[in-house]
Amino acid sequence: MTVAQQYNSACPYDNNVRDTLDFSSAVAGASHDAWIWSGDYIWAIGMKSSLSYGITTCIDPFNIRDNDSHISIYTHGGGQSLAFNDDQCSNYQYHSTVIFSPPTDGDYDILFDEHTGVYCSHLSDPFDFYDYYIEVLEITDIKEYNTSKKILKITDILGRETKNTNQLLFYIYDDGRVEKRIVVE
Repeated sequence: MTVAQQYNSACPYDNNVRDTLDFSSAVAGASHDAWIWSGDYIWAIGMKSSLSYGITTCIDPFNIRDNDSHISIYTHGGGQSLAFNDDQCSNYQYHSTVIFSPPTDGDYDILFDEHTGVYCSHLSDPFDFYDYYIEVLEITDIKEYNTSKKILKITDILGRETKNTNQLLFYIYDDGRVEKRIVVE
């Protein structure tokens, strides 16, 4: 059975773990870069809600790979997607960037997929990999990358869509960003 994936949405949680990164003692400015293949994910241990993380495939220095990357972020082990991005780089048309602010301290999975005619595909090609880069950011250092962002939905801490106030809310935008807010009325 084939399940149709909706464009401009997170890819399904069906990747294989490729690498484990420990962010539990990372400070702003810390970074990591490596290669990852389509259909793999990084288990990011100990991410802090007081920090943000820039995750990108926009660093291919020679633009020799034109792979169409897609980044999705989930809590470790699956569940609801928390952020995603497809094709949000100014320098490489089909690469992706996510600025992720974890809703709580904990472990998260960063999935890398590709769009090869089938959205969120996994290829078994040894040359189908991405250069990726992750940098730990201070929340106050984040600049707006897209001033025309649109809210896709507002959810509570359990992932239910809501517009109730006086509670922690997650504003999920069309560019993959998630903002935590408490609106008091």
